[in-house]
Amino acid sequence: MPSSGEPIEAPTILIVDDDPAVTRALARIARELGYDAATATSVEEARSLTDEIDFQVIASDLVRGGEVGTRWIQALTEQNKDLVLLLITAAQDTSEFQSRFDHRIVSILSKPIRWGEAQEALARALELNAIRSTRSSNVTTPPRTLIVEDSPTDALLLSHTLDVVDGVKPDVVTRLSEALERVHEVEYDTIFTDLSLPDGRGLDAVVRLRSAAPNATLIVCSGSDDEALAFQVVDRGAQDFILKQSMTPTGLRRTLGIARARRTAELRLARLAFYDGLTGLANRTSLYDGLMKMTALARRDQLSFGVIFMDLDGFKAINDRFGHEAGDTVLRVTA
Repeated sequence: MPSSGEPIEAPTILIVDDDPAVTRALARIARELGYDAATATSVEEARSLTDEIDFQVIASDLVRGGEVGTRWIQALTEQNKDLVLLLITAAQDTSEFQSRFDHRIVSILSKPIRWGEAQEALARALELNAIRSTRSSNVTTPPRTLIVEDSPTDALLLSHTLDVVDGVKPDVVTRLSEALERVHEVEYDTIFTDLSLPDGRGLDAVVRLRSAAPNATLIVCSGSDDEALAFQVVDRGAQDFILKQSMTPTGLRRTLGIARARRTAELRLARLAFYDGLTGLANRTSLYDGLMKMTALARRDQLSFGVIFMDLDGFKAINDRFGHEAGDTVLRVTA
């Protein structure tokens, strides 16, 4: 769970459909997932919005806009390489649109819209956009990398390969205890670790490194080809498991790209799960998680703690008199 309580910048989604009921329903789902949603009922209105806002996800009934709508989407995809599309349609045959935008379309939502399917589709769109955005940003941002490896030969080979792939020289330590000290001093983007360390063997290294460096991309580099172990490693929080004997610059480059994108998507979804998309404040799930941790700590150390409750008097009257948008504004300002 993120440690910062700062407001989170919500990803932006545009929903285009000439049926207001469809746009309202999808906008509500989008906001529940942490999107900042805007709606349009025509291609002209949508084009006006995209001239002002850089949308990351567009959910649109392209059939309604005909060729005009298709050309508009085509122009947007050429401008924004990370853009993700959701196709909303009642048409039976969508092959024409899929052939044009197949690499952009994450899902096709059939009318009438089903709540559960729409939630899943919007969540996938968010994750795909995060992966594409990370891929783009990694091109210009040199990462900080740590290698935890007690074999000098393996550490040298991995360092050399990473230097070729990333263009940076990683830090190298030989013990888990050294690694844990380093991650408290330096915020590493990526950590490579072996599973056979003098002071940490097997999954222990993965669990402790993940706990100490919650935001880092964690990759296990091992000489064991045990498939069951690989699944356990990923289950404990690593983003990938690679074999030392099969590591090449090309393979490592692909592994790094996918693992880093996967970690970014996981962190982004975790923020949505624990923080409110409207205000950026910790939500109910985050409260319960924090209370459970505090209760366990208090019992262990025989301590006590308090909870402060805050309420907004008259908030319902603001919603009733001025509408929910005014109420949302009050919540943001209060936050």
